[in-house]
Amino acid sequence: MVESYLRLYSTYDQDKWVTVLPQAEFAYNNSHHTSIGMSPFMANFGYDLGLEFLEKGVELNPTWEVPSAKSLKDHFAKIQENLQLSLQTAQECYKKYADETRRPEEEFDVGQEVMISTKNLRTKRPSRKLEDKWIGPYYIKRKISPVTFEVHLPKNLRIHPIFHIHLLKRYHRSTDPNRALVKTPPIALEDQEGWIINDIIDVRTKRGKFEYLIDWKDFPPESRTWEPRHSLDDDSMLKEWHRRNPRKKSPFSTTDMREGGNVRN
Repeated sequence: MVESYLRLYSTYDQDKWVTVLPQAEFAYNNSHHTSIGMSPFMANFGYDLGLEFLEKGVELNPTWEVPSAKSLKDHFAKIQENLQLSLQTAQECYKKYADETRRPEEEFDVGQEVMISTKNLRTKRPSRKLEDKWIGPYYIKRKISPVTFEVHLPKNLRIHPIFHIHLLKRYHRSTDPNRALVKTPPIALEDQEGWIINDIIDVRTKRGKFEYLIDWKDFPPESRTWEPRHSLDDDSMLKEWHRRNPRKKSPFSTTDMREGGNVRN
């Protein structure tokens, strides 16, 4: 929750968040939390902290009445009892809400605008926790499978344009002409390793050129894509796969396989 406060008030360079951290933390701890039925201050100390000390000319009373040990013990026991009840009720409400709001996978059409999750992107901004959760909008270029889509990306985003449906969400443009469109600022990404080949699944020829069905590391089977041979830098991996699958069509001649010569296509 504190991260949400900071994300709203920090600049793109994230160099001002330290100045608002105390206010964000105080607001969080002094506000009523539905899950526990009280504020964190009340749960920890037995009272909410007012803001009178911020007002000029107001003096704090140094002669506060100190409650007896027994009454203080009873007070905290009651707080803990209420906490347990509130947490149990909150858990039941969360489960009910999750069950009611769980919906089937969203469907996207070619040309539709979507936002991309930054879950697997690493930018040059200093704090991952304060990073934008979604960037865009961009549009769907191609539907590869019911759960895998190719997205049209700007050239500065040097990442693979294939995304699982879980990493996309529908973008809704405002119909209010007076509301300004908030555009995602240019994103500076760290050097990405790109998609790493986990395995080669199959081979085919298309218009006389060899293509390989690639299984990508850390991605589900639905994200497998057919890639042209020239886009796969490591011929040794291809040759090793053909040695294990000698009955499959191959761009390598017998001499190529034995001596590491050139490929036909």
